[in-house]
Amino acid sequence: MILATICNALYFLFQMNCIIRNVLYSLCCMAMFRTTTIICFLVHLCTLQINTCNSFYCDQFKPNSPNKPKMWTENWPGWFKTFGARDPHRPPQDVAYSVARFFQKGGSVHNYYMYHGGTNFGRTSGGPFITTSYDYDAPIDEYGLPRNPKWGHLKELHRAIKLCEHALLNSEPINLSLGSSQEADVYANSSGGCAAFLANMDDKNDKIVEFRNVSYHLPAWSVSILPDCKNVVFNTAKVIFHIFLCLHAANNHKLKSQF
Repeated sequence: MILATICNALYFLFQMNCIIRNVLYSLCCMAMFRTTTIICFLVHLCTLQINTCNSFYCDQFKPNSPNKPKMWTENWPGWFKTFGARDPHRPPQDVAYSVARFFQKGGSVHNYYMYHGGTNFGRTSGGPFITTSYDYDAPIDEYGLPRNPKWGHLKELHRAIKLCEHALLNSEPINLSLGSSQEADVYANSSGGCAAFLANMDDKNDKIVEFRNVSYHLPAWSVSILPDCKNVVFNTAKVIFHIFLCLHAANNHKLKSQF
């Protein structure tokens, strides 16, 4: 019983390192059951397992093998609502920054949790003091309506990343320092495709950086996406879609007032 408890403690202590975890666990099994076959099986499982990241930021996440994809299975655009607490809110600029940084640093697969909010009724709400609302400050709210500017801002982000598709899929990034907290990752291939991500990791100060003999303004805590390594089509800190909606609403109001 004591040996089993020690084994379980070691298993969870080293859960981030698959091979160390399973070797230690296997040695425990050998001591308890006098078998050696399990160690080979559990170590082999580590070569098959694809570990993933669940967090607010996953740009620095590394898979357990360089031959495996860098996957982000849960990007949290908000959080649970609890009785007696403030409504959780994550700004669209920060969500966009995290996604852009992930693909800048070689990300392969990205998923929002949640992208569409919902409702868990009664005792299905998920825990003590958790409300029945599972809105999660998601881009699409609990009632199925777009939450702007978050939904629109992320739509424009996805469009910008899509423009970089060919370069991202056919080249490895080259990292360039642009300052103490600024950097560029450039994806260029032999067919002439080129895409660049310029990042300012300083969360307080805007910066002017020099990239390929051109000056670029980077707001604090932002990423600029250049699908041709020249022109900025999107910056994570600039919520243009919200301005478009306001102008569209103003124009509609103006047209209605003429009739």
